[in-house]
Amino acid sequence: IILTFPLAIIAPYSGIKSETFIHRHMMELLPGKTIVVVRHKGEGNDAIDLDLPCLILEEQKKSWKWIYRASCFALHLNKLSPVQISVKEYFKQNDVQVVLSEYLNQSLKWISVARELGIRFFAHAHGCDISVSLRDPEMRHKYLQLEAADGIITMSEISRKRLIALGLDSKKIHVIPYGVDVLENPVERSV
Repeated sequence: IILTFPLAIIAPYSGIKSETFIHRHMMELLPGKTIVVVRHKGEGNDAIDLDLPCLILEEQKKSWKWIYRASCFALHLNKLSPVQISVKEYFKQNDVQVVLSEYLNQSLKWISVARELGIRFFAHAHGCDISVSLRDPEMRHKYLQLEAADGIITMSEISRKRLIALGLDSKKIHVIPYGVDVLENPVERSV
């Protein structure tokens, strides 16, 4: 049996309690068909268990392949960095069809990987990446690379307008507000 995982979610960390919105994406967008790529795995009291196939990039740096690829990248023999090559291989192994990358500033390095593989790519804005980062002229310029994404998801109309003001295509920017699930028939409290 060959398992395929059509959705890949890329995030800085996995299982961090303060990022339950990202954990929900990982667990609920496409249950049983999602893989995850993270820099670090959450540990200790701050961690939520994540029972998904996961590529932890920090662990990749310990391999001889990484050192070789880093040397080739430094000598301009590879156009992709060692981390990008590791992610590209992981996507190919798992037959990924769509990527959701968490945080706009973190998404910039993954667009070229998705494009090279012909994978649809979506970047999701959350907080400081759509507020603090936009105060930096260099980041504002770098964000124009997001035009190559298939879509950009943000949490408010204000942040959508900020991205349009940068020069990004308004048709690619989608607002999905944060929120919580509520019961259709709320439980009545007894007094």
